[in-house]
Amino acid sequence: MAKATVRLTRLNQSTSGTIGMLEVDGKFACMCFELPWKSNKREVSCIPPGNYDLAYKDSPRFKRRLHVLRVPNRSGILFHAANEQHETKGCIIPVTTVGRDDGKPRIGCHGHDSGKALLKLEALVPDGPVHELQIIQPAHWNRET
Repeated sequence: MAKATVRLTRLNQSTSGTIGMLEVDGKFACMCFELPWKSNKREVSCIPPGNYDLAYKDSPRFKRRLHVLRVPNRSGILFHAANEQHETKGCIIPVTTVGRDDGKPRIGCHGHDSGKALLKLEALVPDGPVHELQIIQPAHWNRET
């Protein structure tokens, strides 16, 4: 099986969350959301931009999922389904759409059809080899805010 390159391009970042787009081998896969940047603190922050290994591993809570490996001072970062930001503690959440107002009061980012988006992403990234994850964001973003 061929190694895939997954690119997360961060499009919007605020104190309430981070919104991005996921591509696999240069083709759009889905949107995503993450926690806001809070200096890479466990369970409250997204991870730093950079290049990481990505491989399927078993998770007691989420079963077999893509895990982001070699994240400085972090572990247990994976891609899993969730539609509300409070359902993640630092993971990357694939969704079909982000932040659409449906009349519900919300805190932070939210998305829709996360289960469908996760299945689409996993269909594009085969189980077996170690893949590459590239997380990029605009250079002008101050990561310390």
